[in-house]
Amino acid sequence: MSSTEETLQPELNPYKAPKGSVEAIHFKDQSMASRWRRLFARSIDLTLTLIISMQVVNWLLQNWLSPLKSNYIIYGFFWSSNSSYIALNLLVGFGVFAILNSYLLASRGQSIGKYLLKIRIVNHYSDEVSKLRFSLVLRDGIMMVLNLFGLLGSFIALIDVLCIFTRNRRCLHDHWASTKVVRVDKNTYVNSPSAEPTSSAG
Repeated sequence: MSSTEETLQPELNPYKAPKGSVEAIHFKDQSMASRWRRLFARSIDLTLTLIISMQVVNWLLQNWLSPLKSNYIIYGFFWSSNSSYIALNLLVGFGVFAILNSYLLASRGQSIGKYLLKIRIVNHYSDEVSKLRFSLVLRDGIMMVLNLFGLLGSFIALIDVLCIFTRNRRCLHDHWASTKVVRVDKNTYVNSPSAEPTSSAG
């Protein structure tokens, strides 16, 4: 090979960092659900859950706990502090929320509120619909348990809400469940390896 041909050969450096596209990195950030959509969706879910769970709790107090008045040990333990009453409300509320939303969460990554507001919960790393154990148990279940810890639980819940105002719009429950909330109209593919997102302007 002549010296001229050698100079025309491209320089190959196996240790050189690959070049990436800035647009590709920021595409997922553009599809994140807005804070207002998340707030309104959450409000719809909590309102539905509260209305139904209040009826269930009242029924339980009248039909299940009333017969226990003859058993002073059980009845006294339940009413010994507000914690038992709070625990009953949280347990019923979580059960009602799960019954209303489990199918949508498992199949579409959406609660009723998120379905109406066209947003969904996806895995933070793969963008696939989040598994039910993450979207329901880790996200809402842990927050329910924290509410049992009085001021400490309220403080963590406040921090959880405020985290939505960070740049990546992920709350604490998004971090420990490895999830994020995105807009459906910009992420129409659902659990399909062959379906790829297409970038859109705006």
